[in-house]
Amino acid sequence: MEIIALELILVYVVNVAARWFPWRVLPMLTKDGLLRREVAYVYGTAMIVLGYTVWAVSQDVVAGPTAAAVLVANALAGGAAVLTSRLIDALCELRAMRADEGDYEQAIQARE
Repeated sequence: MEIIALELILVYVVNVAARWFPWRVLPMLTKDGLLRREVAYVYGTAMIVLGYTVWAVSQDVVAGPTAAAVLVANALAGGAAVLTSRLIDALCELRAMRADEGDYEQAIQARE
């Protein structure tokens, strides 16, 4: 069970880390400084499968209900990483918008 938790954390962390990796240093993979959507999907799926493979190899698993459950858990860990990253981005954007509103209000008050 510990190996499952460790590899799920691995899948989660590598997917979250990919969100803020400086992909622009690899221009063939980016568009406007962001990772191309198809590359992002391939990366995320590969990390999910990699996590499952780490578990399966460590357990000598070929098939069965546990194998299916671990594969689904890997997909959920990858999805959780995407949702977490998007939530963090949204919170940062909201924070920036609030700061901009404060600046705008100060500028209006200064003009009056």
